[in-house]
Amino acid sequence: LLVQALTAGSATILIAGYFIKTPLEIRNPTLLILLISLIISLAMIMGEIALPHVSEDVRIATQVLIKGKLSGRFWGLVVCVGMIVPIILAAVAHRSTASAALSIAAAILALAGLWWFEELWIKAGQSAPLS
Repeated sequence: LLVQALTAGSATILIAGYFIKTPLEIRNPTLLILLISLIISLAMIMGEIALPHVSEDVRIATQVLIKGKLSGRFWGLVVCVGMIVPIILAAVAHRSTASAALSIAAAILALAGLWWFEELWIKAGQSAPLS
């Protein structure tokens, strides 16, 4: 949750900062926080789906998420659009001085990725049979 909070907070600051014209001294560290938190979040998610599961219900939910009916949205929306693309955009924006549009795009996609992940994680958890 801490990593997700860093992602959401830095993305929100970048978006709000665009409208109130924040200086580069604020935007660049915030963009770096977004970049690092996205990388850590991606690593944590990949680790979570790769490691052995504590129960059969968690195993079933994970399989539904990565190989089942939710897999297209998980790999496409969460991993690619919500994490990998924002990582690339944030990295490029961090190297460039005139990259407000890239920063905003990375922030919006990162927030969307968080939303999609939470939605799919809940749906995957509900896919395990109750009895």
